[in-house]
Amino acid sequence: MNQGKKLAESGVLLAIFALMLLMLLYIPLASIVIFFFMPAPFALISSKYDLKWSSLFLVASMLIAFIISGVGALPAPVMAGLIGITIGYYIRTNKSKLEMFIVSTLLFIACLLVFSVATMALMNINIVDEFTKMFDQSFEQARTMMSAMGQEDQLKQFTEQMAQFTSLFQTLLPSFVVIVSIIMTALMVLASKSVMNRTRFARLEIGRLRDLSLPRSLLWYYLLSMLLILFIQPEQGEFLYTALMNIQFILEFFIMLQGISLLFFYSHSKGWSKGIPIFVVILTAIIPIASSFVRILGVMDLGFRLRESIQNK
Repeated sequence: MNQGKKLAESGVLLAIFALMLLMLLYIPLASIVIFFFMPAPFALISSKYDLKWSSLFLVASMLIAFIISGVGALPAPVMAGLIGITIGYYIRTNKSKLEMFIVSTLLFIACLLVFSVATMALMNINIVDEFTKMFDQSFEQARTMMSAMGQEDQLKQFTEQMAQFTSLFQTLLPSFVVIVSIIMTALMVLASKSVMNRTRFARLEIGRLRDLSLPRSLLWYYLLSMLLILFIQPEQGEFLYTALMNIQFILEFFIMLQGISLLFFYSHSKGWSKGIPIFVVILTAIIPIASSFVRILGVMDLGFRLRESIQNK
């Protein structure tokens, strides 16, 4: 292979990465979008060249990040690089895309944990405590406003609800980390796909959301977790309570994902605009009753094979 061409392509992608990093660090509005595209240069390199060259590319990107903004900028190339190299490797070796996604998600979680531990050790900052303090400050401001407005009757109820919310957040923190990692990784893969499929490096082909069909056994696990919580009734704060609540929360997320997939499938079969299921997904994120409805759809699809009935019709 032409070594000069190899160096030129790597140099161009390093320059693109450096530009993306500058935008991530110094343009707040653009950083929200840029973050998801950062694995793309690494995926492009890894899809065409071996792991040794991809690792050298990662080291070079870390050096550039250190020059631009010191040690604080290193997490960006590390996380983006590991996920991007994983994506490219699975494309180059033509291995399972589902396995690619699982490995990428695990790497995302590992990076979050390592960065959190490093932040606690080097800067003496506990991220969980900081989030809890932010919640407490927001609740205190809301209580002060309600008290000033004379809403004493609602103040007690609000205080109880906020205490329950804080306790629930601390209990379900492992699930939040897993689910956020899944969503963030999915967005990174989609962003990399949009870039890669417009280049001459390699193409990333992944399944459509409407074709997603999770194993039916997931429904039985979900029902089992509900029965265990109902009959065992572990005390809040116990390990069993935390474990069962997190298991049920993650299973609910996947069942909701199945319901969302069914919505996209039904919308496609009817020839509706993609905006309709997307609007429902947005409602699901902000309105509890909408999320319950989508979850019911997921349960029905897993239990009664609704999409097969739709196909037959």
